[in-house]
Amino acid sequence: AATYDRLYGWSARHATLVMTASGSVRDEVVRSYGVPASRVRVVPLAADDSFRPLPGDPRVEAAREEYLGGPEPFFLFVGKLSRRRNIPMLLEAFAELRAGRSLEHKLLVIGLNTHGLDVDGLAARLGIADAVVHCEYIADDDLVALYNAAETLVLPATFESLSLPAMVAQAVG
Repeated sequence: AATYDRLYGWSARHATLVMTASGSVRDEVVRSYGVPASRVRVVPLAADDSFRPLPGDPRVEAAREEYLGGPEPFFLFVGKLSRRRNIPMLLEAFAELRAGRSLEHKLLVIGLNTHGLDVDGLAARLGIADAVVHCEYIADDDLVALYNAAETLVLPATFESLSLPAMVAQAVG
């Protein structure tokens, strides 16, 4: 994290313009990196129009079948598997939830594994390997369908002031 802090700080201080998705992040960039507020712009995030409810659309069940192998309900995580997204904690919580209840739910984790996290190994050690599916990339049409099919979106992130996956989940209902 310290390496990235130095890189981000240097980049922000030397950039002509810094864009951020929220006022709280803008304030943090100004405070933490000493960037003049006049060089930081807030550009709000929004879900693409393709992310909308798809009631009765056969693509929803087809995507569930393709990626999860059956009709079971599932929890969805979407995002890069970075340290601040707490994937090990998510897997541990999911294992605890399944152990404490007779849940048939699965967990679909979608995102690039840039830190080489052993998702399959951790799921196996926690006894949930049969209930966890990780995909690094999903085509947009399938992603829309999977958001529609999911029981809920889970976001165990630290310092996530604004989340595009949360906005997308809200857009699909």
